[in-house]
Amino acid sequence: MRHGSRTPGCPANSENSSLVYFLVYFEKGCPRSQVRGARLNSSYRAEWFDPRAGTWVAAGSIRSSVIGILVLPEFPGENDWGLRLVYEGQTP
Repeated sequence: MRHGSRTPGCPANSENSSLVYFLVYFEKGCPRSQVRGARLNSSYRAEWFDPRAGTWVAAGSIRSSVIGILVLPEFPGENDWGLRLVYEGQTP
């Protein structure tokens, strides 16, 4: 599941994509995953959301691949978690 903001009419997986954030939810027991459709060769700030406590936990920065794939960090625990990825800029 992926949600984000982008320029209307601009596909999420195109090189001209304006996707600036992702919100992802993982139920307990979900395997570690990837997000596709990110800006190519870019950095995203990752933050886990703990729905039990209503708090955010910093998870560092993640770099997208040359084809726009983000490999997500390990879950901070065994329960369900939300993840917010916010675009930080293109990486060299």
